[in-house]
Amino acid sequence: QQRISTVNNLPLSVNVKVIPLAMHKTQDTEIESGTEIESGTEIESGTEIESGTKIESGTKIESTQKGQKNPWGDYGDDGYDDADDYEDYDDFEDVDITEDTNESTSSNTSPKKESPQKETPSTQKQESTTNDQVIPEKLSSIEECNIAIAKDPDNVALYIRRGQLHIQRQNYPQAIEDLSRAIQIKPKDSEVYASRANVYTILRRYNEAVKDFTISLALNPKNAEVYLQRAEVLIRLDKRDTAAMDYNKSIKLNPQNANAYVGRGLLYLEFRRVQDALNDFNEALTIDPENAQAYGYSGIVYQLMGNPKQAMANYNKAIALNPKDVNTYANRARLFFNRKEYQKGLQDCNKAISLEAASSMLYLLRGHIHNQLQQYESAIQDWQKAIALGYPPQRVQPLIEQVKKMLDK
Repeated sequence: QQRISTVNNLPLSVNVKVIPLAMHKTQDTEIESGTEIESGTEIESGTEIESGTKIESGTKIESTQKGQKNPWGDYGDDGYDDADDYEDYDDFEDVDITEDTNESTSSNTSPKKESPQKETPSTQKQESTTNDQVIPEKLSSIEECNIAIAKDPDNVALYIRRGQLHIQRQNYPQAIEDLSRAIQIKPKDSEVYASRANVYTILRRYNEAVKDFTISLALNPKNAEVYLQRAEVLIRLDKRDTAAMDYNKSIKLNPQNANAYVGRGLLYLEFRRVQDALNDFNEALTIDPENAQAYGYSGIVYQLMGNPKQAMANYNKAIALNPKDVNTYANRARLFFNRKEYQKGLQDCNKAISLEAASSMLYLLRGHIHNQLQQYESAIQDWQKAIALGYPPQRVQPLIEQVKKMLDK
C-alpha cells in the first residue's frame, strides 16, 4: 500500500499537514521472571529485569541514558521497540520466545556412538523415503501442499509454503491460518512473524501487524527490512515520531536500501522539512537511479520550493518509470492547472481516475479544471462525485450553487 502525498495548500492535499514534532521518551521495558535471554542480545538501559531471569554470557547491556528524548530530528537510530505504547495488545496471548525444549535437550546430549549396521531392506526403504522427501519451495499448488501436510503435519516449511501460495491468490485469512500454525510449531522463527505481519498490513489490521513485527525484531534485531516495514505501519497508526526512529534504524543497518530513504523523506515532507526530504530522495536516487517514487516525491519538493520546471521534469521521469503512479499523475495535473495548461491537466486527471476511481481529491481537481474550461455541467458532476466519495460538502457546495445560479441565468 502506497502512502499518498501531494503539494501543500492544493485541493489535492492528502495527509500532508504540519504536525508539531513530538518528542518520544523511551519507556521502561520490563522483562518477566524466568525469561531466557540468548547470548549476544542487546538490552537497553532502563530495562527492568525481574529475579529469576536467565542471562547468558555475551549479552550486551547498553549504557544510553534512561528517558532521553527521541533523537530522530538529528537522525537518531534507536529503533522503536516499546510495548508500553501498545495497550491495545492485551487481547493477544504472550509469545514464548525462549529456547525450544527439544533443541536445548539435543544440544546438551552427547552424541552416542553407534555400531555399524548391515544394510537391510528396511534401511534401504528408509533411504529411498529420504530421497523422495518433499521440497516445500518446489510445491506450486495448494493441493500439493495439502497432500504433503497430510503426510507430515508438523512440517513448518510446508505451512509456510502453503501460506505463501494463499498470499499469491489473495486468500489472506487462509494465509494467516497457515502462518499461525507455523508459529505454533516453531515460535522462534522471526521471518514467519514478519510474513504474518505483512498479511495483517494488507488487511489493514495494523495493530496486529506492529505486534508481529515487534516480535520478529525481538527474535532478530538486525533485520533492516522489518524495521522499514514496521515504520510504514506505524505511519498508518499516526505514530510518526516512532516510525522515524524505525526508518533511522533501518538505514543504519542497511544504508543501501533506497526505499528506506524514500519512506523517511516522505515523512520529512509531511513535517515540511523540505530540504531534509530532498536530501533523502536524492540519496535514494543515488542508490537506485530508477526509483520512480523518489522522482515523484522530489517533484513535490521542487514545487514547494518554487521550482516548477524541475518539478515537471521529475514528474515526467517518475511517470516514464512507472506509468501507473496515481500520485504523480495527480501532482502533475495540479502543476498543469497552476500553469493554466488545463487540457494537459485534464488528461492527467482522467488517467489518474482510470487507475484510482475512488479518490475524492481527483474528482475535486478535475471539477476545477472543467470549471476553468467552462464545462460547467461536468464540473458540477465531478464536485458532486467528490462529495459522494467523502469530500466535506461544506467546502465545495457553495461553489456548486454558484455555478448552478450562473447556468440558470
